[in-house]
Amino acid sequence: MSIENNKKVVRAYFEANNTGNHAEALAILSDDFTFESMGKAPGTRYSLGKEQIAAAWAKPGVFKGPVQITINDMVGEGDKVAVRAASHADLKAGGTYSNNYHFLIELENGKIRYLAEYLCTATLINEIWPLRNQSASS
Repeated sequence: MSIENNKKVVRAYFEANNTGNHAEALAILSDDFTFESMGKAPGTRYSLGKEQIAAAWAKPGVFKGPVQITINDMVGEGDKVAVRAASHADLKAGGTYSNNYHFLIELENGKIRYLAEYLCTATLINEIWPLRNQSASS
C-alpha cells in the first residue's frame, strides 16, 4: 500500500476508537496484531495481542466514554506510520484525563500489524491507576 493509504488506515483506526466502535477498530487489526506499551515505569511496559485488546475494551473502565485521541501529525515511510497525538477523556469519578502520545504503527496488507505506544507514564500512574484500583475493588 502507499504511504497515504497507510495513513488512511491509521486514521480510520483512531476514528473507530474515538467513537467507541471497537468492532470496526478490531477489523483494522491483523490477526497477529501486537500492541506494545513502551513505558519505563514498573507495570507500564507490556504487550497485548488482538484478543487481549478486545477483552480489555470489553471491561468497564474509569472513563465515561471513549478516550478521544486527536492526531496532531503523521509521518509515513514504507510500511510504517508515526503519529504524534493527544488524548482527552471525562472520568466517571469526575474530572478529565489527558496525555500526550507517540505511536509507531506498522502495517501489512492494509491492516495494522504492530502498534507501539509511548506516553507520559507519570500521568497514567498518578491520574488513572488509583481510579482503576478503586473500580476493581467496588
